[in-house]
Amino acid sequence: MITLRLVNKAWQEVFSEQLAQLHWTYRLTRLNLEAMGTLEPNASAINALIDREVGLCNLPQAPSQHTLALMFAGRNDLQWLYPQLHERARLRANNPALSPHMDLDQLPVHALLVASLAYGAMTLAFVEFENSVLHSLAPFSTAVQAQVFADLCALHHCFSDEVFKLHKDRLDGLNTPESKAQSQMIERLKEVSDALMKPGETIDVSVYALHVGTLFGTLPPAGAPWNLSALAAMQLLSCLHQRNSLTYEQSEALVNQTTELLRHFMSLVRPGVDHPLPIVADYLQNTLALAPAFMQLSSQEKARLLKTYSLQKAFEFTNGLIWDDRLPLLERLRLIDEILEVEDVSPDIHGQLKQVRSLFLNELSKQL
Repeated sequence: MITLRLVNKAWQEVFSEQLAQLHWTYRLTRLNLEAMGTLEPNASAINALIDREVGLCNLPQAPSQHTLALMFAGRNDLQWLYPQLHERARLRANNPALSPHMDLDQLPVHALLVASLAYGAMTLAFVEFENSVLHSLAPFSTAVQAQVFADLCALHHCFSDEVFKLHKDRLDGLNTPESKAQSQMIERLKEVSDALMKPGETIDVSVYALHVGTLFGTLPPAGAPWNLSALAAMQLLSCLHQRNSLTYEQSEALVNQTTELLRHFMSLVRPGVDHPLPIVADYLQNTLALAPAFMQLSSQEKARLLKTYSLQKAFEFTNGLIWDDRLPLLERLRLIDEILEVEDVSPDIHGQLKQVRSLFLNELSKQL
């Protein structure tokens, strides 16, 4: 685009605006590359990304994308980065024009999502960061505070009843319409989770539709940022799908949401840099939704997804898709063909898939 703009006046008009819009993303990528995959705690670099782009209000990504991408880039120094962003969020209360390309209103929600994926939910590093976020909520709206407490309930409900109750009490203590809605959602989520923890038992049919509807209602619309509550809901919906407890329409909706989830997290971090996507994919529990979601991606998106994994993890990912015998043989063959058409994927993976494809073709010929 830069070259065409320089040599042709017509192309200059076409590409100048796009280049201006891409400027912020370009700068963050350069900082990522220069720092070997993680944004170093360099105040001048952060200031340049946050404070000097005040004129860029029509960027192609949503403000939440910028905030999440910046926090993933600086995930090794979140304890340093979060206070800087928090201070800007506090100042913006009196100056709404400050950093319009950043979503600072939802900062604690984004921070907990990034920290849980970067550190691991039950690690000491996450607990320390969680505490710093909880002590920083005063400048934010009660709706944001409700989302934070709901996210922490969703994160801890399987690990500690005591911690879950602590955050649930904080959520209920807000006593606002938003907190009441979040509290009901968390109660539904925990009921489904508790039911799924009991092998062989099914959810009461009379409340089943309400539970599933609540879980889907937790998921963000296309283009909106994800949060910990949404990931927990995806995990439960995936478990229900694995138990054949979703209708055909609900299964299709889950596949579409899975595709959106993959695209969202692929957009936040460049490939090959401790990408959060493999951790996010683990929330899906099984390949019944992941495989068709993978098929909906473009060839370029499939390539980028596979590059987010190490070679060993890429083997495990592709094997998990193609060896799941719950998928019909023809679907698994089509999946292999899709992966084989992806460019720049490891020759080792291609070689393995070709061997498996031959085995599947022989098996299919026997069935015929």
